Amino acid sequence: MASIKSANTGIESILDGEMKKAGFKYKRHVKMPGKPDFVFPQQRVAVFCHGDFWHGKNYKKMKPKLNAYWRAKIEGNMKRDKLVVVKLNRLGWNTVGLNGSRIMKDAVSCVEKIKKKLKHKSIDNYGLNTRKWFCLRYHKKKPCSEIARKYKVSRQAVSASTIALAHKVLLVKRRRLICPACESPLKLTIQSMKNFVIERYKKYAPFELRYIKKHYGRLNAKRIAKRLRRTESGVSAKMTRMGITQKK
Repeated sequence: MASIKSANTGIESILDGEMKKAGFKYKRHVKMPGKPDFVFPQQRVAVFCHGDFWHGKNYKKMKPKLNAYWRAKIEGNMKRDKLVVVKLNRLGWNTVGLNGSRIMKDAVSCVEKIKKKLKHKSIDNYGLNTRKWFCLRYHKKKPCSEIARKYKVSRQAVSASTIALAHKVLLVKRRRLICPACESPLKLTIQSMKNFVIERYKKYAPFELRYIKKHYGRLNAKRIAKRLRRTESGVSAKMTRMGITQKK
């Protein structure tokens, strides 16, 4: 087990060689959720090279032949893979998962799949609705749940699309940021996005839920958020889901 590599494997080397031939510019083994094998920071694309056995390719066929230890091991890997994709999508990243057998058989088609994800999507190519959602979320500070109800879509759809567009807006080299919907000046920083995005989706620990229940009568959402190092909007949304009316 200790001799099995988690980085710089044979399938990574094959894919690395093909991507260099294609002229791609990327980074390897960046410290971020899931530790992707290849990362394209400008396009916000993360590529994972999955070993067939370890990540459950044809798991249904393999399952009867495996003992309890290996079943738990592989099922844990599969579950973690799904959670990593969800986490990266919420942070505005696209992911590409490639199985080792496919890379070994046809690495060129794998490179083509990555190339499709890397197609630079400029701000002008985003739909009108996405721009409106962006304006409501980052410019007018409306929560995703309110936008989702207004346009009759899922909150996840609003969140993922606006985060992706926000990163594109931040990458544009201008003296000042401009809202892509109303074209007025916009205040948006990476730090504000971290506060608004990452902390909002971070799961609440049991002690945090107990703290909210205990102190909601005498503290408002702003004070609770400050003590728990959360965002006010996130705590307000949590209190609403818990059926708690916050103190003003």
